[in-house]
Amino acid sequence: MQKASRKGEPKQPTNDDGRQELERLLGDYCHKTGRPFRWFYCPLLFRDDNVELCKGHVLNQAFVGSTRAWTIQRKDIDNFYGSIFESDFVLIEELGTAPIQQIIEGSQIGKKVPVKVSLKGDRVDSYHYKRGVVPKGHTRVVIGGSSGSTQSMVLKMAPDEVGRYAAPEDWDLSVEKDLRLESLVSLIKAAHLTLFRMLGYNYALSAGGRFTGWDALGSFFVENCTREKQEVLVNAATHFWQFGNLVRPVVSHTPMLSGTISDRQLYICETIDGHRWAFIVFIKLPSSLHAVVVPILDDSDGAARFYDFLRSGRSNLIVRLCEIEHGTFHAHPRTTIFKWPRIDESQDST
Repeated sequence: MQKASRKGEPKQPTNDDGRQELERLLGDYCHKTGRPFRWFYCPLLFRDDNVELCKGHVLNQAFVGSTRAWTIQRKDIDNFYGSIFESDFVLIEELGTAPIQQIIEGSQIGKKVPVKVSLKGDRVDSYHYKRGVVPKGHTRVVIGGSSGSTQSMVLKMAPDEVGRYAAPEDWDLSVEKDLRLESLVSLIKAAHLTLFRMLGYNYALSAGGRFTGWDALGSFFVENCTREKQEVLVNAATHFWQFGNLVRPVVSHTPMLSGTISDRQLYICETIDGHRWAFIVFIKLPSSLHAVVVPILDDSDGAARFYDFLRSGRSNLIVRLCEIEHGTFHAHPRTTIFKWPRIDESQDST
């Protein structure tokens, strides 16, 4: 195997498994293109730059019990998507399971998702108390957790008005956060890294790999990597809406799936004439499963079917279960039909 020259570079992985993975990818890239990369050929930017690298985990490690699978990635890209999108995406599990008492007690959720207060079913504007004088017409209240801890909040109600409602049943506490954008972006990235980890540059350098790697993820990073988070999120809502039909939660499935990166199973979508046009990659969170469509785009018929699906929303998909072993697809002889619901029909990850 021809080796890339990295004389004097301090930015590459220094641990053994990182070096081994980089060498594996170098060999794979050489096999695919006939030449080596010098530093690392990024499957999102499609550039070979001398930048710091890291272990890019397929799924954020804040998910307890999730896969620990990883591959080499640029650290700047990994940090960008991790801090802007995945840091909130990980809340999806806790918001569905954590009791309100835990949130009040200052858990990670409580720092990112404010407690909302309702009085007899009507929302009361409120905010976290910070040291200082409470404005006139507002009331500071202390909310207690199950272990005796408390959280101070300020209600935008006058003290005498608050005092008229002393019965606990008059008040209700809740936490909610719209995580659809963060989920969409994070799951597309996880699906891309899944296929890159399993198929290497054979996938990354394909037309479908470029669509997901560059069109969806890499180009957005280039245009937004120097912007503040709030501006990035505004731009993301515009950029990523076009990919909204690619991701859906899985409500039920037989046989049981544990995520493509773990069980090496995915579906291949076919046209009625047998043209393969997309993968369906499964991403397993601790208590939920999500499906992501990744295009193949190997021929004009398949590409036309994918772009029609991307625009249409609802579609019945002809799919074939496959297992990947050492880069080889072992396909089930029979196809089946998946109903892929519109966004407004699906149980969104919120």
